Amino acid sequence: MATKESKALGVVVKALRQENGLYDLEACWTIGVLAAALDIDGDELVRLAEGYSTIRFTSCGDKKIQAIKIVREYTKMGLKEAKETVEGMHTITASATVASAIKERCEAECGSAVTVRSFLHAPPKPPKSTVDLSSD
Repeated sequence: MATKESKALGVVVKALRQENGLYDLEACWTIGVLAAALDIDGDELVRLAEGYSTIRFTSCGDKKIQAIKIVREYTKMGLKEAKETVEGMHTITASATVASAIKERCEAECGSAVTVRSFLHAPPKPPKSTVDLSSD
């Protein structure tokens, strides 16, 4: 495998591991299966992933039912999955345009707080602890 493709797969593996809590081996297997199924190389896989975003509700707002309807309209999810998404139990992945549309409509019409991130964007790292746990 070419170096450029290896780097591209590494980026996607890192994203999968950070977004979904997968271990390296599981992420590598997922990437390999996905690339083989799509019959594409690592660079193309990264380009595809860049067009997607993750969506997380941090607050459903005053009009929860309306927010559920909006999520179902754009994602074709079932009622239970859409409700759990709006309640902040799930992070979903959608195209960047769909993600921004859900965010804009839910914030404007329902008062929801929605976080949208690029699929390949690494989540923020937790702050380093300033407490010294070593025993004297």
